[in-house]
Amino acid sequence: MGHEVAAIRRGNKRPRRGLRITTLIIAVLTLLPVAYVFNGFRTSTEEAMQVNAVQRAGAGYMRQLTTLLAALVDAQGAAVRGEPVSADAVREAIEQVSQVDKASGDPLEVRQRWSQLRAEIESALGKTVSGPAAMGTYAEAIGLTQALFSRIGDTSMIARNPGVDAQYLIDTAVVSVPEVIVNAGQVAGLARSAAATDPRIAVALDRISRAAQVIRIGPHSGADQTTAGAATMNVLEPLDEFTAAADGLVQAASVPDFAAGQALADLDRALRRVRQAALGLDVAVLDALDALLGRRLIELDAQRRNILIAGVLIVTAAAALPFLLWLGSGGSSRRPAPRSERPARTDLPDGPAHRGQEHVGPGLASVGRSAHALRPGQAR
Repeated sequence: MGHEVAAIRRGNKRPRRGLRITTLIIAVLTLLPVAYVFNGFRTSTEEAMQVNAVQRAGAGYMRQLTTLLAALVDAQGAAVRGEPVSADAVREAIEQVSQVDKASGDPLEVRQRWSQLRAEIESALGKTVSGPAAMGTYAEAIGLTQALFSRIGDTSMIARNPGVDAQYLIDTAVVSVPEVIVNAGQVAGLARSAAATDPRIAVALDRISRAAQVIRIGPHSGADQTTAGAATMNVLEPLDEFTAAADGLVQAASVPDFAAGQALADLDRALRRVRQAALGLDVAVLDALDALLGRRLIELDAQRRNILIAGVLIVTAAAALPFLLWLGSGGSSRRPAPRSERPARTDLPDGPAHRGQEHVGPGLASVGRSAHALRPGQAR
C-alpha cells in the first residue's frame, strides 16, 4: 500500500514540473524580444557617443589647422614680397597641431597625413626663395593642408548626417573658410608678381566669390536673424563682417591696373580684411559647432542613463516573471488538502504493540463516558 501512495505522489510532481518548464519557456520567449530591442538601443547610443567624440576631436583639430593655414599663407606672401618669413609663427602653429594630434589618439586617422604635411612645411621653410618663385615653393604645403581639412571632414563630420545647422557650420569650417584664406593669399602674391590680366588672379577671385556666396546664403544668414537657429546665433555678427569684407575685396579687385601704388595698397588692405574676417568667422563657427556637439553629448548621456535603468527593469522582470507565472498557474496546487479529504493512513506497522494501541482508544473513551455519567453524591 505504501508503494502505491509513493507512486501517486511522484505522479503528482510530474505535472508540476512540466508546468514550471512551460512557465519558464513562456517567460524566455516573452523577454527575448524586449532584450533584443534594448540591446539595439544600447548599441546605437554607444555608437552615437563614439561618433560624437570623433566629431569633437575633428573640430579641435580644424581649429589649430586653420591657424597653421593662415600662417603658411602669410609666409608665402612675405616671401613673394621679398620680406623676411616669420618661420617662428609657422613652427608654433605646427606645434599646436602636433599637440592636438598626439592628444586625440588619432581617431580621425590622419596621423600619417600630418607627418607628411609637417615634413613638407619644414622643407618649404628651409628654402630661401623670394619673388614669384615663392608661390610654387609654398603651394605644395598649402595644398596638403587643404587636403587634410577635407580628410578630417570626411572621417569625422560630413558623412554623419548631423542636421542642417551642423552641416552649415561644418561646410563653412572645412571648405569655405580655407578656400577664402588660400585664394586671398594667391591674389596677394599674384598682384605683385603678375599683370592684372593674369588669368590666375581671375580664378582666385572667382573662388573667393563663390565661397563667400556659399557662406552668405547658408540656412541662417545675417539678413535673416529671425529664423537663425540656436546653434548659429553667435555666427551672425562675424558673418556680417565677412560679407562686408568680401564685398570690399570685389571692389578693390575691379581696378584694372594693380601696378598703381594706391590700387595695390587698397587691394592689400582688402585682402587683409578678408583674411581677418575669415579667421574670425572660423572661430565663431567652430565655437558654435563645439557647443552643438556638447549639447548632443548631454542628450546621449541622458539617453544612456535611461537605457541602463531600462536594463535593470528588464533583468528584474526576467527574474520575477517565472515565479509570478508559476504562482498564478500552478502554485495553488501546493496547498495542503483539507483533513476530511486526506486518505487514511495504511502504512502503520502491524504488530502486538499496534494492536494494543488500537484497543486503548475505545476503552479510554468508554471510561470517559462512564465517568461523565456519574454525578456528585450519586452511587453507581
